Amino acid sequence: MYDYKTERPSLFTESGIKTLMKIQANIRNATKHSGGVCTIGQVINVSGSSWTALAAVHYLQETGEIRVHEIEGWATQDGIIRVRNA
Repeated sequence: MYDYKTERPSLFTESGIKTLMKIQANIRNATKHSGGVCTIGQVINVSGSSWTALAAVHYLQETGEIRVHEIEGWATQDGIIRVRNA
């Protein structure tokens, strides 16, 4: 089961930082023409651990770079991302 508190430390490894950078690029690309909105599922398709990719999304939310709106009844990876200032 995914737990952000457990996965967060993995973001501060070499592979975790690479994943975080890929997720940021994926979010920029996915929201370029959509007014700043995409789903988590659109951006977490990167090589490596899917839990680390999901933790990267939640880290970006924690730092205020994005907002994540999780929809009740949807899977965790199907939340909506809104880019800050978009």
